[in-house]
Amino acid sequence: METDLFSIRDRVAIVTGASSGLGRRFAEVLAQRGATVVAAARRLHRLDELADQYPTIVPVQADLLESADRARVVATAIERFGRIGVLVNNAGAGTAGRALDEPVERFRRVIELNLTSVFELSQLTARNMIDNGGGSIINIASV
Repeated sequence: METDLFSIRDRVAIVTGASSGLGRRFAEVLAQRGATVVAAARRLHRLDELADQYPTIVPVQADLLESADRARVVATAIERFGRIGVLVNNAGAGTAGRALDEPVERFRRVIELNLTSVFELSQLTARNMIDNGGGSIINIASV
């Protein structure tokens, strides 16, 4: 049984990497539990399919390697709904292989997506959360 303490009904959530895998599932579950979800990912057609199934999901195409796209995701949530209650930093990338063979540019992209974007999105949403009495930031990582 859900208590008010843990309810997400009527909260606004941002989920990154929402076009597939865990990100898609996070967006679905949040929507099923009554949240409005700003779903961000590169593959807009997959986000549109998700939004067709759940009317409280708002698709936003974004390449989180780009700071401007990160800011646009947060701005979309604030402009449309005035507040953000939950951020799920789920988008991420990794490579398997020998560090000696890893191109530096690919390493930079992994760092930009897995660390810099998480920091910037957290910073941008935290400002709104603080102004609106709080919120939750959830960071997903895997190996």
